[in-house]
Amino acid sequence: MIGKSRLVKGFSLIEIMVVIVIISILTSLAAVTYRSYIVKARRSAVQEELLQYQQQLEEYFSLNHTYGINIEGQEGKVCAGFTGETVLSSEGQYNLSCELTSGYKLSAVPIGGQYDSDKECRYMYLFRNGTRGGGESSSSSDANACW
Repeated sequence: MIGKSRLVKGFSLIEIMVVIVIISILTSLAAVTYRSYIVKARRSAVQEELLQYQQQLEEYFSLNHTYGINIEGQEGKVCAGFTGETVLSSEGQYNLSCELTSGYKLSAVPIGGQYDSDKECRYMYLFRNGTRGGGESSSSSDANACW
């Protein structure tokens, strides 16, 4: 008598579970990489914005021989282009500020989700003389950390 061989069609439960685990691992790696690119892209955008403010301040200085303006109801001068102590970045991910010293110091501090995600650069700054830097806090001074 000839035995009939039984053909099994389809996948076993173990095979399907292995495929699901592999897909899950690849998805989690892609999500982490994507988030890091988003954080770096937002950081780049605010750096560009700081450089634009620097150009505006220098242009204002060339015309008015000062970096600051008097705003009614506020003591002292405020950096030209700023309406108060802080300004929200164009993408809404950073608070930008400007301090008038012998020149100026532009600063960017992440807010919300960007603050939670960007642990390396929670503070970035740019001085009038071109010195720039940043790091985990306002006392960080590593110029290569964020720029």
